[in-house]
Amino acid sequence: MDTSTILESVGMTKDQARIYISLLEMGAISLPVLSKKVRISTAKLLDIIELMKEHGWISEVFYENQKLYHPLDPNLLLIDFKKSLRRLSDYVPYLMGIYNKRPFHPKIYFFEGIEGIKEVYNETLLVENYDLFAYVKIHKPDDRLYDFLMDHIARRKQKNIKAYVIAPKSPEAQVYKSRDSYDLRETLLVNEPWFELELEIQIYPNKVSICSFGEEYVGMIIESKAAYTSFKNIFHFMWNTLKHDLR
Repeated sequence: MDTSTILESVGMTKDQARIYISLLEMGAISLPVLSKKVRISTAKLLDIIELMKEHGWISEVFYENQKLYHPLDPNLLLIDFKKSLRRLSDYVPYLMGIYNKRPFHPKIYFFEGIEGIKEVYNETLLVENYDLFAYVKIHKPDDRLYDFLMDHIARRKQKNIKAYVIAPKSPEAQVYKSRDSYDLRETLLVNEPWFELELEIQIYPNKVSICSFGEEYVGMIIESKAAYTSFKNIFHFMWNTLKHDLR
């Protein structure tokens, strides 16, 4: 991801990002020079500059009777974006109040590829202090996912989300289970030929996610209280039955 794309991701338009980067590279410069650098007409550039000045991203200075434009120190830019994020965070409870008042309709979301699988996993961390239930086939993770999965476990622990996992027994699964106390997890291993998993299922408040790690990486999230309750009850029945049988 290049610098321009990063700036766009935190609120700047494509043109604003180009202008800001150009000013960082060239320092205080005049409108005609900046216009030539970013290839934007002076009339349009003036409109963009006024908006950027309102945000405090750039300022103007006078040198030898000439108006020059100067970029905001990137550290101050970071502080500005953090303030915006805090304001949004303060407003989220109000927005969630509106969101939760709507008539509830189950929703299904689909995700593809490595980044899609990451999005599915990140959904499980949107709330804190709950129990997560999962059916998992333990295998060596894709190298492109390994660091993310290790970090996900750390973030899950920070949010006090305990995982209860049912998995087919295998050497990899036994190593996985040996880390249960450290990873805030409890794992039951099923040593039965009929218990094979080709999908991973995670059950968490009002949602159920399903991931496939086959030839194609595909994920799905079902947002439905009924689906969550049904899958959770089936999981509890299977968990209690297996615990009884493993005594």
